[in-house]
Amino acid sequence: MTFRVGIAQINPRLGDLKANLALYEEKIRQGEKAGVDLLLFPELSLTGYFLRDMVPNVALKLASPEIERLKKLSRKTSFVAGLVEESSDYRFYNAAVYFEAGEIRHVHRHCCSQAHRRCTQAAEGRPALRHGAGAWAGRAGLLSFR
Repeated sequence: MTFRVGIAQINPRLGDLKANLALYEEKIRQGEKAGVDLLLFPELSLTGYFLRDMVPNVALKLASPEIERLKKLSRKTSFVAGLVEESSDYRFYNAAVYFEAGEIRHVHRHCCSQAHRRCTQAAEGRPALRHGAGAWAGRAGLLSFR
């Protein structure tokens, strides 16, 4: 079995979700045409990287319209999106979200907060590493490096 992975190198606009969603859509369409099975986007590429005080303005809940749009875009090509997630308890996470077949298959929250430079999950007694998710081609895991 052949499994093609693509890397979407984009130049996101800081804090501009609408423009960055358009970049995602363009790269996903290109990936579909190229026969890519999994497309990887950079960390925080949906929101921009050096957000500082903009985090609450660009953070997305997993039920947001933007996330619903990304789910639809994953019907033909799976991808991992980098964004700021707002959890149900109003916390913000630098997250990598794995989309496949119109669904969210996995959310990886970085254990080290960029804002606080400490492992918030470990400090709260939660595991810093999450298990991988089932994908159409088998099990997969997300790992991020700094």
